[in-house]
Amino acid sequence: MPINHETLIDDAPRAQANCIRQRSAGRVMGPLEPLTKSHIMDLVYARFPNVSICLPNVLTTASCKEAYRVALNIPAPPYEGVAASSLSTPLGSPAWAPRYVETGFPKNGPDAWSVYFDQVEQWDRKRVEYFTPIFGGDPLDIALNIIGTALGQKVRRAFHPRYGRRMGAGIIRQGAARRHFDDARPDVGLDALGHIGFVLVWNASQEAVQRVHNCRSTPNETGNYNLPNGNVEFVDCPSPTGSLCLLGAQLDHEVLDSADRLTLAGHIAPLANGNWVVYA
Repeated sequence: MPINHETLIDDAPRAQANCIRQRSAGRVMGPLEPLTKSHIMDLVYARFPNVSICLPNVLTTASCKEAYRVALNIPAPPYEGVAASSLSTPLGSPAWAPRYVETGFPKNGPDAWSVYFDQVEQWDRKRVEYFTPIFGGDPLDIALNIIGTALGQKVRRAFHPRYGRRMGAGIIRQGAARRHFDDARPDVGLDALGHIGFVLVWNASQEAVQRVHNCRSTPNETGNYNLPNGNVEFVDCPSPTGSLCLLGAQLDHEVLDSADRLTLAGHIAPLANGNWVVYA
């Protein structure tokens, strides 16, 4: 069934005439149009409306179909936390869960982070094991090579600023993320200059879009996820199967798609020392 994006925009009434929300179009790159560092820096610094990019046809339809089939057969416990009703994680969930829910010790505390770090190696190994036969290597590298080429430098794996241990990356996620924003600093340090979110889309409806709002909301009682809608302008960008999509993740953003959406996702941040790092 086609998705009516307008019915998904707001549960609240649009009350004031001077607060009417305006829609802008995200940038869909042409087949001969290269991604550049300038494009990425617009995302990093949230230079609205240049905050959403789609590179279509990065992956073949056949490879995406096979990746979708394989991912849904990976045994994994259900995702828990505030995003549980909208997202699940065929790969990465056991590492993430203790950071966001109580699992016998305080969430996001040292013990929770220890569980996360202890599973990063297995997380990487399984991603390579499951998906190398489809993509000829780690699918995370497909996204990082495109972004690194645009930047003119290698994107390296982040290390946590407090614990000094290697961060995970390339989480495989099913579902459509609800409105939220992200902050790189708790994961990669106060010297993060900004950050972007990226997804390789393995399954999406024809009408799928990623939406970036021109604001950063105040966290609600459950944090920074499933935030209420407000009357601000936004950018919609197609996010179809086979694409690499990037956005300015420090702004409120969401995905309008079906529950069958499947992506490989991560974040990238530039640091004050000139390095670019990836994490999830």
